[in-house]
Amino acid sequence: MKAVPSLIASLIVIWPAATLLADDLANWKAYPLASHGSLIVNLRVRPAATLADEEWLAIEFVNREAMPIKVKEARYSIEASYHDLQGGKYRDRGSFASGNTESLFPDAWRTPPVGPTRIPPGTYRVVEQPSSYSSALLGLAPDRGLRIKAAIQLELMLGDGTKVTTGPRPQPFEFEWLRPDSWPTLSSTTTTVISSVDCFVSTTFPISLRSLKSLPVSRSLAT
Repeated sequence: MKAVPSLIASLIVIWPAATLLADDLANWKAYPLASHGSLIVNLRVRPAATLADEEWLAIEFVNREAMPIKVKEARYSIEASYHDLQGGKYRDRGSFASGNTESLFPDAWRTPPVGPTRIPPGTYRVVEQPSSYSSALLGLAPDRGLRIKAAIQLELMLGDGTKVTTGPRPQPFEFEWLRPDSWPTLSSTTTTVISSVDCFVSTTFPISLRSLKSLPVSRSLAT
């Protein structure tokens, strides 16, 4: 089975790296998730994304206080349905990305013992975990692309015990899932291999695209 992740890494690094988040953040759609006092939580998503994009989905915390906001627990989950981009025909549905306190505040777990989980003053965004996890579950888009209709539920417990959630109903959002613009012309043999890789990526979680690039087989391609 080790050869399969290596093959995925080799294919992924062929595509150009995603542009920096700050370069096009203004073009991302914003969806309000929750608010409490000086805290605002949003979801940000690119209107259209591909498997080549490393940063396209973000959970954004805006702390308007001068001091950090302590968080005891945090979690989110996303459900999604997949539709043809042209015509809107329903294709499938299922679970999407999800995460917990460690997923949303990874810096606290970088070195033992686990540090405090806090939302710093200003804007704090979690981008890599929801983006790479979602990409792994989506896999390579079909030729004509997909329209993804999703809904996210977020729950936080703050340091004082206050619960901050999206409410009784998840927040809906949608985006287009396309093939990378630079996808090369493929032979029938290569297409079969890609289909197998797509199946593997779509059923394995969580997979970080960044971590795949660090595999030995991909180093020469990435440099």
